[in-house]
Amino acid sequence: MAESRIIRHIIDGTNQDGFIQRAINASNAYASIIEAVKNAEEAASKAIHAADEALKNVLKHKLGDKAKEMKKDSNALEEAVKEEQRKLSGVKGALEAAKNKLAGTQTKKEQLLNQLNSAKNKLGMVHDDASEKIQKAKDAALKANETVATVEGKLSDMKKNVDEWKKQYGDLRSEDLNQATRDVKNTVSSLESTLPVLLGKLTSLENRRSHNATVLDNILRVRQLISLARNAVSKIKVPVKFNGTSGVQIRTPSNLQDLAAYTSLKFYIQNPDSKKRDQPENESTRFVLYLGQKDATGDYMGLILKDHKVEWIYKLGGNETTHLMVDEEIGEQFAAVSINRILQYGHMSVTVEKQTLHETKGDSVAKGEHGLFNFKPHNTIFYVGGYPSSFTPPPPLRYPNYRGCIEMDSLNEEVMSLYNFQRTFHLDTVAERPCTRSKSTGDPWLTDGSYFDGTGYAEITFESQLGSIKRFEQEMRLVSYHGIIFFLKHQNQLLCLTVRDGKLVLYYDFGGGLNTSPPKDGANLVVSNNANKAIQLFLIKMGTKDRVLVRLEQSTIFMIEQENILQGATSYYLGGVPTSVLPEKLKKLFPKGGSIRGCMKGLKALGKYVDLKRMNTIGVSYGCTLDLLVARSVKLHGSGYLTLSLRNVPPLQDFYTGFSFRTSQSRGLLYQHDTKDGSCQVSLQDGRVAVNVLSTKLTTKNAYADDTSHYVAIYSDSAGVRMYVDDQLQESTAGPNRERRQKREAELGVFHLGGLPSPSDIGNLTGCISNVFIKRRLEAQAVVDMQQSTESFNVTMNCPRDRQPQQMRAPEKKSRWKPKAPSKAMLKDKNCHLLKEPKAIKDAFQFGGSPASRLEFHKIPGILQERFHFSMELRLNSSSGLLFYMANESLGSSFSLFVSNGRLVLLADTHRHKLRLRTKEKYHDGRWHTVFFSRDGNRVQLVIDGLRSLEKSLPTNGVDFGISGPFYVGGAPLVKAKAHIPDASATSFKGCLRHLKLDKKPLNSPSRVFAVTPCYVGPLETGVFFSIEGGYITLDGSVAIGQDFEMTLEIRPRSSSGLIFQIGRKTHYLRLSSDSQKVTLAANTGTKEFSTSVSQPSLCDGQWHTITVIKGSNMIQLDVDTKANYTVGPNEVQDTSDKESIHLGGMPEVASLPHLRHPSSFVGCMKNLVINRNPIDIRQAGSTRGSVGLSGCPTG
Repeated sequence: MAESRIIRHIIDGTNQDGFIQRAINASNAYASIIEAVKNAEEAASKAIHAADEALKNVLKHKLGDKAKEMKKDSNALEEAVKEEQRKLSGVKGALEAAKNKLAGTQTKKEQLLNQLNSAKNKLGMVHDDASEKIQKAKDAALKANETVATVEGKLSDMKKNVDEWKKQYGDLRSEDLNQATRDVKNTVSSLESTLPVLLGKLTSLENRRSHNATVLDNILRVRQLISLARNAVSKIKVPVKFNGTSGVQIRTPSNLQDLAAYTSLKFYIQNPDSKKRDQPENESTRFVLYLGQKDATGDYMGLILKDHKVEWIYKLGGNETTHLMVDEEIGEQFAAVSINRILQYGHMSVTVEKQTLHETKGDSVAKGEHGLFNFKPHNTIFYVGGYPSSFTPPPPLRYPNYRGCIEMDSLNEEVMSLYNFQRTFHLDTVAERPCTRSKSTGDPWLTDGSYFDGTGYAEITFESQLGSIKRFEQEMRLVSYHGIIFFLKHQNQLLCLTVRDGKLVLYYDFGGGLNTSPPKDGANLVVSNNANKAIQLFLIKMGTKDRVLVRLEQSTIFMIEQENILQGATSYYLGGVPTSVLPEKLKKLFPKGGSIRGCMKGLKALGKYVDLKRMNTIGVSYGCTLDLLVARSVKLHGSGYLTLSLRNVPPLQDFYTGFSFRTSQSRGLLYQHDTKDGSCQVSLQDGRVAVNVLSTKLTTKNAYADDTSHYVAIYSDSAGVRMYVDDQLQESTAGPNRERRQKREAELGVFHLGGLPSPSDIGNLTGCISNVFIKRRLEAQAVVDMQQSTESFNVTMNCPRDRQPQQMRAPEKKSRWKPKAPSKAMLKDKNCHLLKEPKAIKDAFQFGGSPASRLEFHKIPGILQERFHFSMELRLNSSSGLLFYMANESLGSSFSLFVSNGRLVLLADTHRHKLRLRTKEKYHDGRWHTVFFSRDGNRVQLVIDGLRSLEKSLPTNGVDFGISGPFYVGGAPLVKAKAHIPDASATSFKGCLRHLKLDKKPLNSPSRVFAVTPCYVGPLETGVFFSIEGGYITLDGSVAIGQDFEMTLEIRPRSSSGLIFQIGRKTHYLRLSSDSQKVTLAANTGTKEFSTSVSQPSLCDGQWHTITVIKGSNMIQLDVDTKANYTVGPNEVQDTSDKESIHLGGMPEVASLPHLRHPSSFVGCMKNLVINRNPIDIRQAGSTRGSVGLSGCPTG
């Protein structure tokens, strides 16, 4: 019976021939129905049989059920079609409709067959197109020929196997299934060894000097396909059976940093040896899993099955191990095991089905004050079921490999599978056939729900049909505050239901441009709160006009009337849209496709249930539990904040809290908790973490505003106040008379994250806060779910990971940023007191205004793989910082030059071997020094000022760096650098650099520039400097053009004309610019442009000037120092709450408005930006491109 069920499952999921046969059967059935109708028409002439014939048709075609569906539709048609119900009362009308419907079934049959043939042809076209792309890559990249051909052959073998399965399904036997399984195993095993070789060949191809855009596009496509394949494999919900010697090494989790403070693991386990009693300990105890270092030292977590019970073991911060076991035996039936840890506090539950679901729980607390896992990306492994003989686990896990079945479910809310393995050992899925786990029927979200992980979408196809109503239904539990829920497009028309700031927004374009539908009830639009929300969309044909209705929980919230709306559409998208499909006008709002995170179930299209397993999906898995819908992080956008109200919070005399933050902003409020006794406040002051608890103040020595995640933990008890950052004790103090304070009972606590509702001296944060913990009384300890917030403003309930995609592009024909000596005419503006370009050291450039200021060079010469000779001149103004960096992230190798404690350090890391050259002398003396560093084969050399030379050699078998990405000068993306370089030296160095050369040839044309300016002579004052070379700063999602706001800043121009700032897009924008006579403010609120200006010829007089911009509904006002002017625009204002980015000093090409003539970039200084009375630190709150100086403004 088990085999028949397995075979039936396979046939249901993959048998296209069976589907075609069902279609043919359906066609024959339709033909029979037509014949029945003809007989009915002949018999209709006989009055004595008319009533009986009508009754038979009513019963036969289930018109009663259809009447119920039409009654459900009538709720939506209540306003427009109240007379529709009377049409249902007449049997004659119903019978006539049924006959008309049956008369069209022959056409339906032909359409069905045509669609099936078309689908088969498309499959063939897809295969042909893939072959053609692979062939192009092979022609251009000779080194990849053999590997690509091998992969193509393996794919062909897989196709042949599938075809063989189709032929055999009719009389499939057990041995046939076993043979097919062996064939697939062989093919996958072969691909497992081939794909890494292919990736290596692709990397080699990328590094060739003569790039070709078509080849690179094809390489990128292959990488994307491999990534999609791995993503799909991670969604496989099938157990693996372990035999006591086998095991699986799962791919290292993609975000190890997130596991440091918080770990949530869910899996299913079954124990076939549960009936065996009185076994020796080495047999009754079995290894289940291990996550930790390769050498089994340091922090780790693991699981064993001891006396048929699951025992969880974890070790934090070098303390002794913590053990937790719950009193529930694991038997032959699968049990669900859930593990949660926040800092030292662990919680485990085991759920088994005993007529009803039975859950057993347990809690644990690790000793000590260290609460973080310290996992290193290149040295972490994850074994499940067993481990290889070359590995010795920590003593508490040193038991035989597991015997039984295990199925992984999720890790930190990311769906995972044992089939997304890095390698296996002694695993034979043919000899050890996987167990079958029956799905629980208790929770409909678990059996029928689908989880959208925020990375993809679902494409749903349906048959276009004639009729007055088209209805689309879905039930949701949404976590995302921003994304696309529903997208329907046909030709030049589209309908798009989105969520913005947690509320529903409906966009549409029926030929007249993108518009927003005004809501009928603005107070009933919230959906991002993890609650069940039923959404229905109706397309209703009403004579010459069509109507769109959107209903939320049976209430109509949007309604649009238009002629001929989307009548020919045959598919739509849920949960996101491919960027290739998304129109440009929506791509500006959702540049990554608007993928959402949440769950959906009860999907219906035109009254028919939708099975997502049969649809085209990416980033979708099946089965949704509440633990997948926790929101642990929040992104704040400069003027935003989030307020939490939590119960059972102890007083500050017995208080323990922690949270993770990531920002490049040096000043801002991170966390504040006010009580009757005082407050607990955590903020950034000059990049340092400052804590104030009950008037006790602590401040870190190091700065942490480096755009990297850091975890702050604070203890306040009878022993005093202690602050930890990344598990390192920063400072502690006993505090005044703390032991005499009277302890209060636990109470309701209010917490503010990232800022306060009212303006404060500290200012709000631009950055991320996650994994918030507040120790509670009277309840289990858990991470704070941000969806419990009572108030929030300008936040996103998700924080993107701190990583950058690999750059893959053809070489640029000409660099946009190339240092050159400006002419005298360029240097002097006759209307300006100051020169456009301040006095600077020739060919020298300044770094260090931003932690990641740098030059990027994307064209990697092929010779760099074997040898290179770099030289430069340096003037260091700090004792630490990065000078040069290049790496291969996949291999874990790097080559870097940095400053540590004033000494120069050259580090060559091949992952297998490390070589370090370190000078004895210190060079941060403000003087110029010549630095020469090189690699020739396995020899590495560092020479300072031509006198002091250091040299070492790598082992002859360890010199393959395999450099694949760009190389960086002066700094590097922090996530990349910190993987190999000490934190203190991973940020950009502070100082100047000149005469950069590779193999004695000047390097004057970087591919990209971040916060680098000429090295100016003389003192600097507070502000941001925009140089004549061009550049800009972008503040993401800062202002809503459709709402009232006020903005103030101070400027000191060095050019009489320039773009001071621009906000918005084509139809909604605000632009401030200047020329020699006036300052102009132009706006467009959705209809046409209007502007106002202030005459101010003295703006370029070398002094600071204050500019204030005020925008009302259709009014704009401009103040320049003491002069002011305003204007009123068109009354037709399209209200929108969409947050737009502010571009200061210039703008990227993608944000420019092609129909407008833009002034040149701003040249000069800016400071003291205030938006809606909130001070914004320009240097830290935005992203910088081009020649923008963040260190200060030249005075001369």
